[in-house]
This record gives sequence, C-alpha cells and structure tokens, in this order.
Amino acid sequence: MTTRRRAAGAAAQSLALPLTQQASATASSPFMTGALPLINVQPPIETQSSRRSSTEPDDVLPPLPEIPNPEKLKDITTLKLKDGNFREWKNLMESQFNHYGIKRIIDGTYGPPTAASKLAHWYIIEQLFDMAFAASLPSRIYEDTKKKTSLREKWLTILKHHIHTDLGKITTDLFNIKFEAKEKIEDFVLRLQDTWENLERCGYPTDTNLRIEQLLSKLEPVFPAETRELRRSRDVRTLRWDYVIEVFKDVEHTRPTASSSTGAALAVQGQGQGHQPGPRRPKSSQSLRN
Repeated sequence: MTTRRRAAGAAAQSLALPLTQQASATASSPFMTGALPLINVQPPIETQSSRRSSTEPDDVLPPLPEIPNPEKLKDITTLKLKDGNFREWKNLMESQFNHYGIKRIIDGTYGPPTAASKLAHWYIIEQLFDMAFAASLPSRIYEDTKKKTSLREKWLTILKHHIHTDLGKITTDLFNIKFEAKEKIEDFVLRLQDTWENLERCGYPTDTNLRIEQLLSKLEPVFPAETRELRRSRDVRTLRWDYVIEVFKDVEHTRPTASSSTGAALAVQGQGQGHQPGPRRPKSSQSLRN
C-alpha cells in the first residue's frame, strides 16, 4: 500500500512540472524501477495489430483482386440436379466457378471485389449463377437456397442437402442403393462413393476390401456370372478396385434390358492382373432386380 501511495505522489509531482522537465523527472524517479512500471508498458505493435485482427468478424475477407468480364466468357452450362447425379452436377458447377474466376469467393478465401468496374462484373456473374441454380435445382432445394444473401451461402446450402451426417439415413441409403436399369457402371460407382464419403464424415470409414465386397453384392443380381468368376478366381482381399471396375465396364453393354430378353453376354475370366473375355452365355441366365 505504501509503495502505491509513493508512486501516486511521484506521478502527481511529475504532472506539476513543466513539460520540458517531465521526461528527466520520470527517468530519475526512484519509483520507476522494479516491477511496478510494467503496469504502464504498452504491448508491441505486432501484438496490437494481432489483437485488432482477432476482434474482426470472421466474414471480413480481402477483396478478390481480379475478376474477368463475364461478357467475354461462355454461358453457364446447366444440368438438372437429380438424386443420382449430384457428383456430376457438383463437378460441373465447380469448374464453372473456376472459369468465371470466382472459385476463391465460393471457397471463402476472398470476398467480392471492391473496385467499381470489378464489382459490376461480380454482380453480373452472381446473377448468372442465381439463374443457373433456379434452372437446375429441384424446387425443394431452390426454395431453401434463394433465401440466402450471398452466392457462397447458397452454395453451402446446396451442399448441405446432399452431404449427410445422419448415420441412420446413410446406412439406409447404402442398403437401398441399386443398379438402375439404364445406369452406367461409373455413375453407379459415384453414387456408392458419395455414400461411403458420408459414412466417413460420421467416423465410419470403409476400406477398399469392404467397398469391393459391397460393389460385388450390388452388381451380382445383374451380372451373376461375372461376380461369381471374380469371387472364385481370386480371394476378394487381393482384388484391385480398378480391376473390378474395368471388368464390369467391359460387360455393361451386354446387360439385359426390359425390351430384350435375348442376346449374348461376356463372362469374365479374371486371370492375373488383366481381364480377358470368356465364352459367351445367354442373357436369359442373368436376372435384373432393381
């Protein structure tokens, strides 16, 4: 308590001195030594700036430095978003974000530009993608999306509709996924991969062996002979993912359709690392249950 009173008295005396003498009085005062002066020490400039930045809102981003003139770019390609083509639709939209120079706004690295001419380009591009969303999104998703103010928020809303974290729903989706009558192998595989990625987000990753086993189980009703051959010729644990996909892609054109019950299909003879087609077999031996 005595030390604080002495310090206060010294401060009052220094204030009473002329301005020209305050600096020397402060330097010579015996009360400005030891731990006490630390109370008046200002933090370094770097610390002050870091504190200012830490109190800024999270949505304050640097403006995008460059943005192209949309009038010189090709029109946005639209694709109707359906339950089975989300990955294809998403890849198309992301490539167009990149083409229009706004990918770094969408991913949250930059905010919209601030220069007048560039900002005008941004407004036009934003409207173009708003119209693309209206033309390609299902009405239930668009109704939720159009309420958002920024293009990035709208994009995140769309993703939220297709990226699930409900383990029960994901498991049900995986169980119910079937190879559709006119679906390509690569599109069916993408649907499976989306479900596996959702499982991984919930903390349940699937390894390659399990994915191959699930793929074989899903395709066995349509390609029973090829599936049996894969299971018989090798231990499933030694099968390579790319090899299995190529086997089914080689014979997908031979699958039965509702309008054709005759014809021939290729049986898989998986020997070594390559795939050689085996003898033909009638399509009637296959069964299609979708």
